[in-house]
Amino acid sequence: MSQAAVASPSSLVVSRIYPASQERVFKAWTDANQLGQWFAPSDDYTTQATVDLRVGHEYRIAITHKGGNVHSVVGTYHLIDPPRKLVYTWRWEGGPSDTLVTIDFTPKGDSTEVTITHDRFLDVETRDKHNDGWTGCLERLGRKLDSLN
Repeated sequence: MSQAAVASPSSLVVSRIYPASQERVFKAWTDANQLGQWFAPSDDYTTQATVDLRVGHEYRIAITHKGGNVHSVVGTYHLIDPPRKLVYTWRWEGGPSDTLVTIDFTPKGDSTEVTITHDRFLDVETRDKHNDGWTGCLERLGRKLDSLN
């Protein structure tokens, strides 16, 4: 089950519960190979991720549409607390400014709740587009979790 809540015009919260351990879900977000298998808004995209999982270091995710358009997001890790929390900046290459993403991984019995808080949007339209993107990513993660190793 996925749900989205709007915290403010500049903030978005999206969450979903997965039937997988906290460690397994955290690894899906932090291992470049695994991230590349699911991180895109729909199956019309392929993804290549580079991850330097150290505070102060960067990641880059290139998302390529089947039509050839490439959209790349870059950022810097601010907090890495395995397997509980990630905090990093988010900026589309060529975009105007960084936003901030906080991901909480909360155990729920044998499952894990992932809560994404994405802050610092400049306008409601951009926030809403990211809601659609995050929702698609979380759906794809749910389908991929069983096959990731």
